[in-house]
Amino acid sequence: NLDAIKVFCNMETGETCVYPTQPSVPQKNWYISKNPKDKRHVWYGESMTDGFQFEYGGEGSDPADVAIQLTFLRLMSTEASQ
Repeated sequence: NLDAIKVFCNMETGETCVYPTQPSVPQKNWYISKNPKDKRHVWYGESMTDGFQFEYGGEGSDPADVAIQLTFLRLMSTEASQ
């Protein structure tokens, strides 16, 4: 059985790097609303117009398997950064 996600393990620093399916995010100003009165910058994870979710896993990976492997990685980790 194949792994659902491919990771890079940096043995010198003890880091495990998980890369998203889409390698980059379009560089633009992200706003919460298109209304000029309500325009304000938002953090990428907030609800926003024209946004999208990050996805992980290789081509043909079962999303349930990806979720399980990421959950175990989270449970076995003491900290994370982005």
